[in-house]
Amino acid sequence: MKKIILATTGVALLALGLNSCNQAPTMDPATMQAKADSVFNAKKETIKTEVDGICNSSFEASVQTIADSIVNANKTN
Repeated sequence: MKKIILATTGVALLALGLNSCNQAPTMDPATMQAKADSVFNAKKETIKTEVDGICNSSFEASVQTIADSIVNANKTN
């Protein structure tokens, strides 16, 4: 009788332990929204930094080309 009770108790504890491992922790909507906003803002800043760098380098190249053409135009006159 003791073995049956011990085995039943062991199986029940094992089942409870495995059941708790499969459940994801729940988050309230405000926490989920805050986490989503945080991830979005981090990715947005990364993309903004990359685009700003590309834009600045493109702008600098354009300015240099225009300045060179103005200097060359003044040399020929």
